[in-house]
Amino acid sequence: MTILISYILTILFVGCEKNESKVAQQALIDIGVLVHYVDNDGTDLLDSSKVDSYKSSGMRLYFMAYGNKVEVPFNSMLDMPRGFKVEKSERNGSYVVNTLIYCGDTTNLINNAVNTVNSVTYLQLDEKVTDTIKCEIRRRGSVYMEVQKLWYNGELKWSLESNTPREITIEK
Repeated sequence: MTILISYILTILFVGCEKNESKVAQQALIDIGVLVHYVDNDGTDLLDSSKVDSYKSSGMRLYFMAYGNKVEVPFNSMLDMPRGFKVEKSERNGSYVVNTLIYCGDTTNLINNAVNTVNSVTYLQLDEKVTDTIKCEIRRRGSVYMEVQKLWYNGELKWSLESNTPREITIEK
């Protein structure tokens, strides 16, 4: 029995290797945005009790990966299984799409090769309407990344300099 325990301990000590260069650097990425949708009368287009509202079941989120438009895969383990969720805003009680901005390949940001990357995310509201969210994402310090500017369908809608929450209203 003593030989068996000695053998197991030897394997554990010999088999374990501490190599800090293999430890991946972690990054904090601040990439959420809240989007309100209203019509020209100010009616909330995400309120499911309204007939002409956008339904979350018909929404999809896509991102650009190496030149290809890719749908965000469903993952039931996440708070936002499709990369977004429709919820009530804490600020004004209207409904918003809480969506993630897909950063694309942030390897160069994490490895300090560049300070800024641009990303493109597509939010499909229904079968006929797909909007484009473009962001400039900048590295601050060694491991923190955040959205600096946000364009919605080509129009600058938010910037970090505005010192306001990343919450925008889109009129449809």
